[in-house]
Amino acid sequence: MQSYIQEKKVVFKGNLGKFAIFAGLALLGYGFYISLKRDASTVSLLIILASVGTIITQVGSIFFAKYGQNPRPDQVLDESLKGLSSSHALFHYALNTDHALLGPAGAVAVIAYQVNGTVTYENDAYYVRGGGGLFGGGRKKKLRGIEKTIMREVKELDKVLRWAFPDREDIEVQPLLIFVNEKNKVEADSAPIQTAHAQKAKNAFKRLPRKAGFSQEEIEAVAAKRGFAVSD
Repeated sequence: MQSYIQEKKVVFKGNLGKFAIFAGLALLGYGFYISLKRDASTVSLLIILASVGTIITQVGSIFFAKYGQNPRPDQVLDESLKGLSSSHALFHYALNTDHALLGPAGAVAVIAYQVNGTVTYENDAYYVRGGGGLFGGGRKKKLRGIEKTIMREVKELDKVLRWAFPDREDIEVQPLLIFVNEKNKVEADSAPIQTAHAQKAKNAFKRLPRKAGFSQEEIEAVAAKRGFAVSD
């Protein structure tokens, strides 16, 4: 299996996320220090510091979770899908989606989801239980927004592929939901889409219905259009 990723950009974004977290926490810490003075004239400054610090910290956390963790989601997927034939290609952060798998069996938007605990699918929704923490670690919690994320990833990959191949009318993107936390347990056989832990990602991929595929030439064409060096 081929893997396409702009490593330098990913590392930069990971470091940027880490810096943003520290910068946001620094602003929040400075705001707390000022609050100890109990000066009424600094109320506006405190509000600004708290707001900006919180936003920067949250954005930094998102970037770090996606690009800065070790292992990163893309690295987990590379390892999980290792062994697929060379006619398959996994694109990371390149086709308007986080992860996309192209090959003879079609196009797949791979959604790498990070959450702690046991994941289940029941009553038409995904839930997680036992995420740890000091409070409520054993309670069942609904994973809100996951369906919208899946739909968005599928839509964006479909848009890129139709842009790359305007003459093809048989393109059909399928979703594959993979939970990448090492300690996850996934019990979602009843889910409407293929859902699995990273350790079983390859088997889940092979269970997807076969669709109109992509040749090696087409995969290389997509890679070239997205700025990757492709050997002749």
